[in-house]
Amino acid sequence: MEKWHLSKSVNISHIISTVIIFIGGVMYITNIDKAVATQEIQIRANTKAIEMNQQSNKDMFSRIDNKLDKIFDILYKEKK
Repeated sequence: MEKWHLSKSVNISHIISTVIIFIGGVMYITNIDKAVATQEIQIRANTKAIEMNQQSNKDMFSRIDNKLDKIFDILYKEKK
């Protein structure tokens, strides 16, 4: 029966492939970081646009509310 034999030598191809895989992983993570940063900028811009639209809507609804109040006042006065 043969015993297990482990060689302490390392093939250069294993070292090269490990380095290539490591570099690929680093590049992949770097690209993810760039994409996240881009998305963060877009989210900030969208948030600002939404806030501006909400304020515009508040102003518009306030004007509509005032106009409706005037109309109700006119209708109420005509009924008397």
